[in-house]
Amino acid sequence: MHPEYSVSSSLTVSGIVCVGLMGIGFLVWKYINIPPAFLPILFVGAVLFSFALITVVVYQSLRMYASAHSIARDITSEILTYSRELFSELYRNSPVPYILIDKTGIIESVNFSAARLFSIEIQKFEGVDVFTLIEGEDEQKIALIPEYFKQGRFVNDVEAIVHEMDGKVHWVMLSLFSFRDTNNDLKGLMTLVDITKQKQIDKAKTEFVSLASHQLRTPVSAMRWNLELLATATGTQLSELQQSYVQKISRGLERMQTLVDDFLNVSKLELGTLSIQRSTFDLTQFFGLVVEEYRAYAATRGVEVETNWNEPFGTFSSDSHLLNMAVSNILGNAIKYTPVGGKVRAYAFLDEKTLTIAIADNGIGIPEEDQEMIFSKLFRASNAHSHESDGTGLGLYIVKEAIRILGGTITFESKQGVGTTFTVILPT
Repeated sequence: MHPEYSVSSSLTVSGIVCVGLMGIGFLVWKYINIPPAFLPILFVGAVLFSFALITVVVYQSLRMYASAHSIARDITSEILTYSRELFSELYRNSPVPYILIDKTGIIESVNFSAARLFSIEIQKFEGVDVFTLIEGEDEQKIALIPEYFKQGRFVNDVEAIVHEMDGKVHWVMLSLFSFRDTNNDLKGLMTLVDITKQKQIDKAKTEFVSLASHQLRTPVSAMRWNLELLATATGTQLSELQQSYVQKISRGLERMQTLVDDFLNVSKLELGTLSIQRSTFDLTQFFGLVVEEYRAYAATRGVEVETNWNEPFGTFSSDSHLLNMAVSNILGNAIKYTPVGGKVRAYAFLDEKTLTIAIADNGIGIPEEDQEMIFSKLFRASNAHSHESDGTGLGLYIVKEAIRILGGTITFESKQGVGTTFTVILPT
């Protein structure tokens, strides 16, 4: 309680007491016969008593306030001291590496785990710009971290690379939380969770998939060639039943070939061996080849494909293989998940700054609860399984990675039962 409020409350109580005394005095004067000579003495005595009472009440109230304030201050001080000690202990000895930085990114302090991560003594971190210690495969995302921090934005779960003094590399999951201290100065708390073992395991898995896919490619190709030779050699000598068997084998080999190709593409993207091979090519011819590749497939499924890809676009500089991989996957998915009688619209627009490719269908759409995961590896939407049993869940993951390598973006809009539109934007 504030002293002013304490005094005010005391005066209020004293005033009420004085009024009560005056009331009692009035009743005494009215109903009890007191000699007139004693009335001035009684009045003076009542006034002096009232002043004494007010003084005592105010004094006791102030003493109680001072005592309560002192106790509260001591308790608060103890709590703050305990909280600081607890925070300091957790900060210093946490298994998670913590780095405290100022508004310019200069390191103010680090905990023991951070020092172990970099294999540097804690004292040697002072005055170092933390952003010079961080690298990453996605250089653009790493370069944006300092700007995000200055804007007070939260950076969460960004994969980065840090180096020890001896050159040993650690993969970390970086998060950066910005806050204001008691002086209203901008500060940052960075966490670096070591994910090196996880990355090594992922790389080993990818290398195994790449090796297995390469080994599978040869026998699959050999089987396809031999099947074609068998069909050509026997010609019309095969009965209808035998021809149906040959067709089933052929379709099975095609699906296996698609699966092997998808696994190979994924492994190349993740291992970084699928580098950009830029060249200048004719867009009209490029899009024409993509359409021709899927025209027969669309016809067998009873889906109409509408495009503006027969119009002259001019030339474009990019990696035609990666672009074909992305566009073919989107177009193939649109046809696959559009019911009989549906339509797929594929359009492209080229200006001085960007190439925009939009592929829309009126197919089954993507359920809202699945949309966040649609570009994830091996993920298929819940309604995709019932519509089409075949599928690896790798197509859109390959599309996203290919577009990222090309420096572009891919977005989509979808509503279940209505259709989906994918839009790819690439810089010229």
